[in-house]
Amino acid sequence: MLGLRHQHLLQRGGILDAARFEEARRNREGPFRDVLGGVDGKVSVLEFHHQGNVEPLDTEYGPIDRCLVEAGADYKRYAVTESGVSPRAIPGGDAFVVMDSDEHTDAGKISEDLIGHMTQQDKRMRKLDGMRSEALPPEWYGPKNAERLMICWGSTYGACREAVDANNADDRRKTAAMLHFAQVYPIDADAVRKTIGKRDEVYCVEGNQTGQFADLLREQGALGDAKLLTRYDGMPFTCGYILEAL
Repeated sequence: MLGLRHQHLLQRGGILDAARFEEARRNREGPFRDVLGGVDGKVSVLEFHHQGNVEPLDTEYGPIDRCLVEAGADYKRYAVTESGVSPRAIPGGDAFVVMDSDEHTDAGKISEDLIGHMTQQDKRMRKLDGMRSEALPPEWYGPKNAERLMICWGSTYGACREAVDANNADDRRKTAAMLHFAQVYPIDADAVRKTIGKRDEVYCVEGNQTGQFADLLREQGALGDAKLLTRYDGMPFTCGYILEAL
C-alpha cells in the first residue's frame, strides 16, 4: 500500500486503484494524479494535468562542474590542488573512494598529523578564492554620486529601491542610492569598499536588531563608519518606514 501523505487535505478527484495509479504515473497517461492518502489499497487523488509541451533539458546542459573524473587505483579523494577542489571519482569504479568527516590525509584516512592538517585546511580555504571570483556582485541603484547610501540585502530590495526614488523626488533631501546584495558571502571586499566610497551618510538597512551584515562587512574590511537602520518587530520594511528613519 502506498504511504499516507497529506491526510489533512480534503479528498478530491474520487478513488483510483493503487496499481492503476502507479501504471498511469509511470506512463504519464492523461491527467497525471498525485497521491494524497491511501486506505485499503485505494488512494484518494488530486488531479494534476501533466503538461505535455515541456521539452526535456538538453543532455549537454550542465551548469555545475561537479569535478567528476575517471580514476584508478592511485586515486586520492582529497588530493591537494591549486584551486582547493579535489577531483571526485564515483564509488563502484576502479578507484577506491575513501571519505572521512574528521581530519584526514589526501587519501581520506583519519590523521592527526599537524602538517597534514594544515595542508588540508589551506586546501579547503583556497576554495573561497574561486567562490569569491564567481560571487554575484551587489547591485547599485541610483545616482553614482549620491550623498546618502543605503546598503541592504535580501528581501529589503523593494522597499529600499522605492525609498531611493521617493527620496530623490524630494529636492529638500540629500540624494540617495542603494547597494543591494543578493549574495552576502563571500564578497569581494576591495570592490565593495571602492563602490561605497566616501559618502555623507551610509546606512545598513537590516531586518534584525544588531546589524549582522554590517558586522560581516566590517569584518571583511569593506565597511567603515555606517549607521544602522533596522527593523525587528516582525513587520517588513516599507518605503515610509525607511524615509522616516533617514
